[in-house]
Amino acid sequence: MEKKFELTDERILRNSLVLHRIRALRDFGDVKAGDLGGFVESEKNLSHDGNCWIADDSIVCEKATVRDNAQICDDAVLCNHTEACDDSKVCDRAVVRDSARICDHTEIRDNAQVGDNARLCGNVQVCGCAKVGGNALVRDYVLICDIAVIRDYALVRDHAVVCDWTTVCDNALVRDHAVVSGNSVVGDNAAVCDYAEVCGKAAVRGDMLIGKYTVVGDGDGKHAQKPKRSLNDRINDAQKVVNAKQTDNKMPEKAQNHPSMEK
Repeated sequence: MEKKFELTDERILRNSLVLHRIRALRDFGDVKAGDLGGFVESEKNLSHDGNCWIADDSIVCEKATVRDNAQICDDAVLCNHTEACDDSKVCDRAVVRDSARICDHTEIRDNAQVGDNARLCGNVQVCGCAKVGGNALVRDYVLICDIAVIRDYALVRDHAVVCDWTTVCDNALVRDHAVVSGNSVVGDNAAVCDYAEVCGKAAVRGDMLIGKYTVVGDGDGKHAQKPKRSLNDRINDAQKVVNAKQTDNKMPEKAQNHPSMEK
């Protein structure tokens, strides 16, 4: 295996760890020999195979690994035991930590955070200040944005959208073209599916099933915080990125061994 990068003498200190800026030794992908990259703790953080790269001032440290064609850029950080593989991308000021794994064409950007044992695959987009953690599984063409939180054993799949100040937790399921917005909570063993929408300050819990074209709110929209731009506008803008990929990318195979997959 021919090495594609080396550690330079440029170093920074982060949380008592000495990190080295990398430099490309050969051409691959969009990288040219001699290009400087981001910072790693050791050569084990970045695979010499594929077109994967750590660019700009991004950091990959501890036992985090980047392989295949994954791209880490801007000021993004991967640490602990995380893995970025396939054609995934982490950019801006996003952070992936703990034992989280992102794969396929997943993109984590802005100030989003992914941690714990979360798994993200497919064409998932996580942006804004959204957080995904616990043992959550997010897959397919899901969009998670704003300050939304996905945690515990929640499963979000298909073309679902979770946005605003919402929380999806416990063993909840959000799938199909469902939208969870406002300050709502979907928890316990609840499921939101088809073209249903949960909004306002609604709390969907227990074994509730919200389906078809049902809209569940708090009964008084004035209590829900309203974003500066409409939900549809923000979803349409974000989905342009997803739809551009959808034509060329094959839908990932069904994820296995997740407690919520039986729903």
